[in-house]
Amino acid sequence: MNSIDAMSELQALPRRLDAILAAAGISDGVATINGAPANASQLVYPGEEVKVDGATIERKERPSRVHAYHKLAGEKIEAIRPAGCEGLSHVGQLDKKTTGLLLFTDDSELSRLILCPGLLPKTYVVEIDAPRASEGLSTEQIAALTEKRPLPQNATERRKGRNERGTPVGFESVVCKGSKPIGDATRPPGCAPKSRFAYEVIVQSGANHVVKRLFDRAGQAVRTLHRSAIGPVSCDVAAGEARALTADEVSALWTAVGGDGARAALRRASLLCCARSGSDERLRKFFGSELDGSRCYAAFPGLSCAHDDVAAPAPKRARVAGECYCD
Repeated sequence: MNSIDAMSELQALPRRLDAILAAAGISDGVATINGAPANASQLVYPGEEVKVDGATIERKERPSRVHAYHKLAGEKIEAIRPAGCEGLSHVGQLDKKTTGLLLFTDDSELSRLILCPGLLPKTYVVEIDAPRASEGLSTEQIAALTEKRPLPQNATERRKGRNERGTPVGFESVVCKGSKPIGDATRPPGCAPKSRFAYEVIVQSGANHVVKRLFDRAGQAVRTLHRSAIGPVSCDVAAGEARALTADEVSALWTAVGGDGARAALRRASLLCCARSGSDERLRKFFGSELDGSRCYAAFPGLSCAHDDVAAPAPKRARVAGECYCD
């Protein structure tokens, strides 16, 4: 889908009033839809006219704000409030001990696309300990790390209803970045000297603890973990600092996840999911026969929701970030 077709598709979808007003930079005033008073959560359908205090508001997409932050070891995600990131939410998670790139944005659709499995590679630098006489990871271990096979559900995934189908997971690449001696001053007599080896790995999956779990699968413990890049965005700021991405960098990030075509497909899927879940007859009528389809997120193999298995009872929670929303 080219950019013109994508924008036409976006304009042809219902949009929440508050999202339209936010894109226009309007935070107060009396809003109407086709002359009738409207509330912020109301959907605006194609062809309807939005006015605020009598002035017509044009539908457009708001530019995404994105900031890059270099997370420190020991920081909890919930407690991180970088300067300049007011009004932004963090994209995904990093463990308390993990350092590196954490993105913040005000665009929920961009956030979901960044987190969607298979759309955007994430790059990490992993440190492991191994005998100094070895070359670090063995050929067999590297094969186990890059082999695409399912990871069993862990406790967090079972609690949140994720990874139920055991999606095949493996690193796209594993590259040694060097080693350094460790523990010489405290090594007991007779113990073999060790080195700390650094590896750069690239993974498409966003599964819980995916890097550590893949190394566990290869029989190797992770000592330190640092996220160095998310797609085209590198961790290029000092530890504990944040910066706003330039317009070109945000554009490159959008291109990497599929651009306006991906935004339109995700918005349509989310609205379809809402139509199937709710009692909004107008929205259900808008989608018509599409309500009988098998999957809401058919365009995104990495996403699923309660409507995927139409013959089975709907689970209590949507799976893999497949929540319904209309903004």
